[in-house]
Amino acid sequence: RRFSKKIMWNVEEVQGAPRNLLVICMVQATFAFIGLLVSSNFPDCDFKMADNGLIYIDCNHCSSQKVPAAWHAITFFILAFIFVCIGIAAALKRSKKLCFLYGRLMLAFAVVIGMSSMIGQLGFGEIENAVRGVRSDQQCFKSALKLLSTTQLLMLIYSIESLCDFAGAVFAIRSKELFEYEAISKLNSDYEVL
Repeated sequence: RRFSKKIMWNVEEVQGAPRNLLVICMVQATFAFIGLLVSSNFPDCDFKMADNGLIYIDCNHCSSQKVPAAWHAITFFILAFIFVCIGIAAALKRSKKLCFLYGRLMLAFAVVIGMSSMIGQLGFGEIENAVRGVRSDQQCFKSALKLLSTTQLLMLIYSIESLCDFAGAVFAIRSKELFEYEAISKLNSDYEVL
């Protein structure tokens, strides 16, 4: 009970960059969860490569049946949740060390997620060509279109997540600077009292 009162007191006290950090953390958690839900909505389609080097969809192994979220989507969600908890703790505890850790993690995460999104966008044309190649089989074509739209949505979510990660790193750095300034001001005021 005492812990919950202390947390509520800290939330009301949080202003400026730390409050923005809390908001970014909530947005990150939301988009990570949405990404997990979207990734569990992928149709099950196999891609193969023809002798001429073009990618095609194997309609014998393509159905619109939902597959459970892959291990990488679940791992991404767990990591995002852990990082968000570190960011929230950094803002509420006003911890310079946690701000530093969170800022570093978010910069690394922003690069990894941003590069994944960019590589996905580069390969998107190949997926579109593979989808166009299965127009004759209507069931396969519907599954392939669903795969295409789900992939587009995931790339958008990852792009937004990457921007949020970068913003989280910026606000963590700003919060750390604010906490250092407050510590120096407190030391100066204590010294003036003596």
